[in-house]
Amino acid sequence: MSKHIDAWMAGAPDMSDFPKKYPELFENVYCGYSCGVGWHPLLHKLCKQIQHHAERKKMEVRIAQIKEKFGGVRVYLDGADDYIYGLIAMAEDVSSLICEDCGTTMNVECKGIRGKGSWIKTLSGACRIRRQTSRQWSK
Repeated sequence: MSKHIDAWMAGAPDMSDFPKKYPELFENVYCGYSCGVGWHPLLHKLCKQIQHHAERKKMEVRIAQIKEKFGGVRVYLDGADDYIYGLIAMAEDVSSLICEDCGTTMNVECKGIRGKGSWIKTLSGACRIRRQTSRQWSK
């Protein structure tokens, strides 16, 4: 990994730690949260901004679900305002530029995986080849 990517990934908690790090946001997640580790730093920064804004405005914002859909991260929540929805829209757009497996922004494409029909993933060239040649993704 490049120094830039190492710095981006450094300090970002694993998603399993998000409820401890952001207890107010993850108090009653009713649809779950899961996505590739390459997006964890992006989601960490997003949750940090949402929690800060919610605390400042004395809002009760709750994450309902975080998932991958159509090659991008999707965040669903309750109690948000336009500012938070803007943060989410930006994170969703940026996720299409970041490999969901390794976190690099180099040679990233959002497209279907061969042998998986309409399954769309945002992957670097190296991660796409690895997935296509692994048993999990082969025909």
